[in-house]
Amino acid sequence: MSVLWGHLESIVVLPVVSPSLVVAMRDPPGTLRVEYVAGGNTRIARGLNQVSLEELRPDEFAVVTAKEHSGWLEAERTDIIKFAIDSAIGVRLSIGTTGRG
Repeated sequence: MSVLWGHLESIVVLPVVSPSLVVAMRDPPGTLRVEYVAGGNTRIARGLNQVSLEELRPDEFAVVTAKEHSGWLEAERTDIIKFAIDSAIGVRLSIGTTGRG
């Protein structure tokens, strides 16, 4: 099982192949782009709410848990994370369902 995180670069939905997500991980040497197949059993959530593949937007921050197959990755779970500013501690994760930061 692999876990990677980064910004969604693209969401590819074509009628002849399984949908896929491209996640761009940025680190000091450069940017690593990883493509995951989003199968029918892939769970996608924004905060605590489950969402569909069509509701994802490029540049959202995602944490993807995937199964490794020979030559490709299948996303099992994709969590969209929203960051907000907290005046007491700086940056914090926002996972509430109210939509407020």
